[in-house]
Amino acid sequence: MSKKQYMGIIVLVIIILIFPFYWFSIRPIEIKKDCFQYAERVYETQAEYLDLDVDRNEWFKSNYEFCLMKAGL
Repeated sequence: MSKKQYMGIIVLVIIILIFPFYWFSIRPIEIKKDCFQYAERVYETQAEYLDLDVDRNEWFKSNYEFCLMKAGL
């Protein structure tokens, strides 16, 4: 094998090892962070305009879980 083939194999192995780490560790953390911010924004904007008497925790949790399901978690 030539040097280029070895480098290609090494790069492929590195990509194969990094992808699961990203998919199962970094990606869910980013999605959860984005969903948390989304749920806060929704609560703040809708609570102002609708004058809701709903418990903040229930409202936040339902929007947070909706975002997580929408994102695939």
